[in-house]
Amino acid sequence: HRFIVEIGADQVDVRAIVAKEKPQKKDLNEYDCLIGRDFGYRNTLTLSVLKRDGEVLENIPKTKAQSKAYLESHVHPLDNVLERIRFSGKRFLVLMAKHASKIDRLRSEVAHLYKRLNGLKVLLSGYFGLSSEGQIPAEIAVSDRLIVHTHKRFFGLLKHIGKLKSRMEQLYKKIVGIKRTWFGYISNREVELAQKYKAAIVREDLDIVTIEKESPNYKGKAFNRMLNAGSQGQYVK
Repeated sequence: HRFIVEIGADQVDVRAIVAKEKPQKKDLNEYDCLIGRDFGYRNTLTLSVLKRDGEVLENIPKTKAQSKAYLESHVHPLDNVLERIRFSGKRFLVLMAKHASKIDRLRSEVAHLYKRLNGLKVLLSGYFGLSSEGQIPAEIAVSDRLIVHTHKRFFGLLKHIGKLKSRMEQLYKKIVGIKRTWFGYISNREVELAQKYKAAIVREDLDIVTIEKESPNYKGKAFNRMLNAGSQGQYVK
């Protein structure tokens, strides 16, 4: 939807909403060619262009058992495959893992520093008679050397944590950029292929499962989180 607004001196009013109608889905049997999309992070994408030579199933098998039974009883020669393209996602995963590993290390360091910071806060809060929710004053005028030193360490540590968080934020932005660039590239190639053959695209409806911690392929929490944070949805969209 798009909004048409009127901006005045004191307020902004919505005057109209322009809605773009979604195109009606065509029957797959209206297409001469179909493109089968096999999506996976390792190989990222395999596209197979098939010349349709019969009616497309309406009742597609839903479970693995049903699919296996169907495929075992329906064999078709591969002479109707017009083109097949595979895009390797190896470089994409290497870059994701590299930045995610840095994020995990920074997060661990920040968590450790917060523990030290809390210890200093307890000491300072006790001295100034503050509650656990009270804020440590940025400026103090006391003669106690220990408190002066502790106060300096507290704000020095707080500043350092802020820098580490800023570095983490920069890495998150890099990951977003990598995902946008990579998925944008392969989705454009897919659209070009569909336009070339005037084909419909058929894809699997799969859920992405994160790599378990016990797996030798586990690359850390940040890697799983960044890989799953909109990656497949961004590509499908």
